[in-house]
Amino acid sequence: MRMIVYFDRSRLYFYGGNVAAPLALDFSPESIRDSEIINEEKMFAEIDAFIKDKKISAQTGIVVFSPSSCFVQVAPASEQKQAPNETQSQSEMKKASSDSQMSSTAEISTEFVPFDKIAKVEIVKDKKRYLVATNLELVTTLKQSLIKRGFVIETVSPAFVLYGNQAVATNQTTLQTMLKYYNTFKQTSFMPEQQQEHFDPNELNGETYDFEDENSTSSNMRLYLMIGFMVILGAILAFLLYNRQRTAKELEQQPAPTLAPAVQKKSVTGPTGVDTDTPTASTSASPSQSAIDVKGISVRILNGSGIAGQAGEVEALLKENGFETISTGNATVQTQTTQIVFKPEISNDVRSLVVDSLKDLLGTASTSQNAEIDVDILITTSVGN
Repeated sequence: MRMIVYFDRSRLYFYGGNVAAPLALDFSPESIRDSEIINEEKMFAEIDAFIKDKKISAQTGIVVFSPSSCFVQVAPASEQKQAPNETQSQSEMKKASSDSQMSSTAEISTEFVPFDKIAKVEIVKDKKRYLVATNLELVTTLKQSLIKRGFVIETVSPAFVLYGNQAVATNQTTLQTMLKYYNTFKQTSFMPEQQQEHFDPNELNGETYDFEDENSTSSNMRLYLMIGFMVILGAILAFLLYNRQRTAKELEQQPAPTLAPAVQKKSVTGPTGVDTDTPTASTSASPSQSAIDVKGISVRILNGSGIAGQAGEVEALLKENGFETISTGNATVQTQTTQIVFKPEISNDVRSLVVDSLKDLLGTASTSQNAEIDVDILITTSVGN
């Protein structure tokens, strides 16, 4: 959306864009007085404060100077250019209009322009050439102050283009008319097109100014903080994932212990009639229960099947096999397979004894080992299979 910024001696109007009704900024006498900059820094501050207070969003627009802010001189008769007539072709009329609407070659006498540096433009109106002038410092500084706030200023032009020397009442209707003739103002500028192409908004009269937008700096700071926060959060998530994978690896399923077959002696009658012992493989892999000491081994049984009394049944089976230090409880979640976790120091004989004792009640169990459990054997029951 386009915007008109209208300057009238010591007052600045904003209209268009997100501004539905004209907003007027009255400069203090300490900053601008009768189109003369008194204090440039104060002028910048007042424009900044006004734009922030009124929440005027940065727009593409033009700056128009009122007739009372400009000085007009009719070019001498000897300098008048022939206006296009009806017999000229369209291309000739276009060229004549282009040649006559903007020029920086005509000299303006400083006797009637009360400024040290002059911005001027040559305009053809009513078949006459006019030289319109104003304060160059004000034109340049006002444009820069708006650029600082993020505006894109396409031209700075006099209202004379549309109204001539007649008095202009500043109201919404007038500003709406200026917006309607936006492109007409763009064709006539206090700053010729060839100068605009090389215009540096950070330079004025050889001095360099820092016009970094405060809002842009604040936005960048918020962006940097957000990026930093995301990096830290990513690092924390990566650390937690790594720990979870490591724990899962330590608790991964271990194969059930395999016992070497026991060797038993079988009596065989030899040729001399004397019995001899021949070793044979035992049909049972379970060690003798009386040979395994399990009294000092602590066991915790967690009911993971949801079947009432199952942990007590397991406790009874283990007590039959010599276990004495047993505690029971309920698992937080139900399991499909009985889980038996041993501390690494528990022998294979004890592991086999536990697995075999519970096989008929709970079916095949999944076994693993973990040095961090707080008992020697942790059993989580299931429905069985």
